[in-house]
Amino acid sequence: MSVIIQTTDLNTYMNKILVAAIATQVVSAVNQWVESRTRRSWGATVQVVERYDYKPRGVFLRKMDIVSVDLIRLGWPNQPSGMSTINASSYYVNEFGRLTMLSPFANSVNSTTRFFNDLLEVTYTYGVTKVPDDLKLAALGIAAVMYNFAVNGQQNIVASSVGNYHIQTIGAIRGAGGVAPNPAMNTAEANYAIIDSYVMRRQ
Repeated sequence: MSVIIQTTDLNTYMNKILVAAIATQVVSAVNQWVESRTRRSWGATVQVVERYDYKPRGVFLRKMDIVSVDLIRLGWPNQPSGMSTINASSYYVNEFGRLTMLSPFANSVNSTTRFFNDLLEVTYTYGVTKVPDDLKLAALGIAAVMYNFAVNGQQNIVASSVGNYHIQTIGAIRGAGGVAPNPAMNTAEANYAIIDSYVMRRQ
């Protein structure tokens, strides 16, 4: 699972002593949500094994941010003992996850009936080890709102007054009168916009 923020980060960000059990749950939930939302691994690398139908023009792996392609095997489904390992000089993969077989190999496979409609098994490692600062800050902002929601009896406080003290948060303020919220004036919207800017893309 991604490690975008940790409980110590949230404690520093909120500048107060947190309830450990709730902070741990919130941090775990935000890390998982950002990973699911962006379909990318942050702060940690992951090795996966995936299977595809062979295509001479290449395939898109299911993840991007490729660190390394560790093994490629070619063969028939349900016959792992008959699979052949493909030499690393016979393929190329870019950071967006597009795996392309180089021409000499692709041509030889294409003209060999034994490999027609065969299985391509790819073992690879992906992930972004250094989390971008804006992504981390956005995750902390979302986590802080979630934490406060949990400890305030599952209520979002928009405005509150005690004596001469008045507290108002902007995070829950939405657009009104059919006008979309302005991310520059709304911290919550800005945080979600930052997360969405890192969603997995293909080129």
